[in-house]
Amino acid sequence: MGSTVQHFARYVTLACIVIFACVSPRMIEAQSSSRAHEEAESTTDDDPRAYNGSFVEPSLRGAWVRADSRNLEGWGLDVGLRSASLLSLVDVRLAYRLDALRSTSANASSRTFSHTLGGHLALHPLALFVFGSDWLPYTIASLYVEIGGGARGAPSGSGRTAAFGVAPVWSVGAGLDVPLGDADRGWLPWLHLLYRYNRGRWPAAQPQRALELHGVFVGLGLRTHGSLF
Repeated sequence: MGSTVQHFARYVTLACIVIFACVSPRMIEAQSSSRAHEEAESTTDDDPRAYNGSFVEPSLRGAWVRADSRNLEGWGLDVGLRSASLLSLVDVRLAYRLDALRSTSANASSRTFSHTLGGHLALHPLALFVFGSDWLPYTIASLYVEIGGGARGAPSGSGRTAAFGVAPVWSVGAGLDVPLGDADRGWLPWLHLLYRYNRGRWPAAQPQRALELHGVFVGLGLRTHGSLF
């Protein structure tokens, strides 16, 4: 009886080995074919979610601001709406900026506030890196230089006799944006890093004199795929 059971177990084991040897190559071949088909589809068909440099983005930025020529420094707040076309070939941002400046002298306590409305055009010399489809190529592709212009308003005079003056300003700058996650998901927060040089007449000064502002901005924007253009 024991020998019969042993023989039966051997036959069953042998049959399992034969079945496995016949079936496993076909399973492996089927899995390989399925993976190859999926890879072919992913490489031949464009992923509609993939980030291509076009976006719409509201953003908020804070800044440290300094004017060496007038011994002024303080903080700035910038809120704007930005949109870019495919590959960010056209990248435009409209923004409002608030600056709060005071003298760097020891006994200065009061601040002077100014308000600026303007637009900025960004140029992306490394835009083709967007095809790298990862956060580092996206960051490199986001590197830009910008030019801008607008109008600055500030009170001139003090007390009840103060009037609100307006003067033109222009700016140049450079910055980059860093995706805080997978940019291909369709919407994502992006970190903004920017230096901007701003020059224009200071309406609060009588007579009006040119004021040069240096600002280092850090901000956050919520970017979605698509464009307003």
